[in-house]
Amino acid sequence: MTTDRHTSSTAVRLLLACALVLTASMAMVTPADAAYRFVAPATLRAATVTTSSLSLRWAARRGAKAYQVQYAASSSMRGAKYVRTTKPVGVLRSLEPATRYWFRVRVMKPGDRTALSAFTKKAYPSARTAAPTAAPPVVATPPPPAAPIVWPTTTPVPAASTGGPADVRVASFNLFGVNNDASAAGEQRTWRARRPAVVSQVLGQQADVVGLQEASQSTTYAADLDYGSTQYDDLVGALGAAGGHYAVTNQASYNCQKATSSTSCVPLYRGASNSTRILYDTDTVELLAQGSMRYQAQAVAKIDRYLAWGVFRVRATGGEFLFADTHLDSYDVDVRVAQWRELIARVNLLENGRPVVVVGDFNTTKFSSWAADLLPRMTSEGYGDVLSQQYANARATPRARSLVNPWISSSNHFDRDVQKFSWDRHDTIGNNIDWVFASNALTVKEWETVVDYDAQSLRVTGVIPSDHCMVRATLVIP
Repeated sequence: MTTDRHTSSTAVRLLLACALVLTASMAMVTPADAAYRFVAPATLRAATVTTSSLSLRWAARRGAKAYQVQYAASSSMRGAKYVRTTKPVGVLRSLEPATRYWFRVRVMKPGDRTALSAFTKKAYPSARTAAPTAAPPVVATPPPPAAPIVWPTTTPVPAASTGGPADVRVASFNLFGVNNDASAAGEQRTWRARRPAVVSQVLGQQADVVGLQEASQSTTYAADLDYGSTQYDDLVGALGAAGGHYAVTNQASYNCQKATSSTSCVPLYRGASNSTRILYDTDTVELLAQGSMRYQAQAVAKIDRYLAWGVFRVRATGGEFLFADTHLDSYDVDVRVAQWRELIARVNLLENGRPVVVVGDFNTTKFSSWAADLLPRMTSEGYGDVLSQQYANARATPRARSLVNPWISSSNHFDRDVQKFSWDRHDTIGNNIDWVFASNALTVKEWETVVDYDAQSLRVTGVIPSDHCMVRATLVIP
């Protein structure tokens, strides 16, 4: 009997303990959290404070890959701003000194604006930035700071065309940078192995102007090149060796006093645009002006994104056009959308009455939610997609009169099986992330998604030049 009472007492204690643990566990999940995949982060606090910044920390949630911090200078969160981060830390910058800021954090889906948890509890914390201290006595007169870079907003007045309309073949080609050579394996080959295929396609398409992305500007990889110290110069040299006559609009690697290096950079505008470059055929078009713009919106701790532009004259007729090229941010949707809007504003300042062509890797498909706003916005600004693609519609009626491989998507992921990056129906438009926009009044004669493949097996032939397919359009420039 003593043994039975002892066993019963022990069981009761165990049941009570389990009930307490279960109760505590349930208490950790609020009704707001129940609607999300993750429980809201906890222990949010300001770890480091300066006159213009607050460094925040919180407890990481297992499996969470991105967080969004909301902050404002009032407890109502009116006029709140946001910061994205992939770690359980965040830095609020450009704050006012001696000012209290309120903040809260939630788990987000990487690369999307989908919330995966509620914000931290409503009684969110706050912290005050430090008050400025008295300036130390001046011991010596420092050198004057470098003047901020002023990005060009004007282009020369266009001259009248004298020879009538002319066909111009424009393209966009993400080269997949030479900086990726270390990871080359399988169908992903090194730049030296892929370069002949790139040269063959540029020459085979008789491209007049090509917007390049991931054409590395760094001289670090010069040993992996044969015709220059940057990837875009190497491509120009390889095209020349194959009989082409091409140049890039700007050869400077960086907007620094030392144009070949960004180390200890003293800012100086040189028209550089990192790995976003414009290639053109010097036999068919003449470069009249060129420049670049660094987007104000940039993802934290990622490479700077640019808009590169050039004004060209068709040698045969004298017709002029503005050509712009970009590679929008691939990490943060909010940044990507902001960059796209900056692009529109700058192109509108630069076009000066000329026809407009805008190409690039927009890291956006017609099914991306923000395309619902920005695709019609491009058309309303005067330069719509040459395929007339519409949000969430794979079967739009394209502007282009002739189509070659329109059903194949522009991103191929180095896959040799064309069916894996295309639609089954050949009367649809591929799910491209590489785009060609052109003035609405321009005639679009042809579109081609450039892929070398066997029509019977639907397998890519030869070396795959990049993880993107070149996209090319033939336009009529008045």
